[in-house]
Amino acid sequence: MRIFRSFKITKDYMNSTLAIGNFDGVHEGHQAVINEAKRISKKNKTKIGVLTFEPHPKCYFKKEYDFFRLTPFREKFEILKLHGIDFVINIKFNEVFLKKSAMDFIKLHLVEDLKVSSVVTGFDFVFGNKKVGDVKYMNEYVHKTNAFGFFTVSEVKNKNNHEVSSSVIRKFLR
Repeated sequence: MRIFRSFKITKDYMNSTLAIGNFDGVHEGHQAVINEAKRISKKNKTKIGVLTFEPHPKCYFKKEYDFFRLTPFREKFEILKLHGIDFVINIKFNEVFLKKSAMDFIKLHLVEDLKVSSVVTGFDFVFGNKKVGDVKYMNEYVHKTNAFGFFTVSEVKNKNNHEVSSSVIRKFLR
């Protein structure tokens, strides 16, 4: 599995299916997003990648978070490798990235830099400066431009009908 630390990737990884998220813990909810991306990748005969961020955005804003991370990056990388991911784009979450508009994220990075074929996110995905971008925003852009396919994965619940999320897992661990 190849790792990129910027949006500048080699041509052979462009036009891929991309799962976007932090994937901290790579729990069942994250695996649902990854599996949907794998399904689309197989159907469209594209490579499959994961776009993730370091540090975790919540850690960036609140430096005092103790024991926040469920999965250190190296372990997350190994788990993603086991899931058959072709490549990971690990973007540094910093002041520059924080100020990027939702439209710039889509146009500059997804369309121009990565030339994505399809994007898969969770139902609660947010992006861009002040979290202006969300699933609805991405859907509207794709509907207007047909620049790439966009797919979302609904909330995943366990057998007791409880939400499976990193926040819930952290709460139980505390």
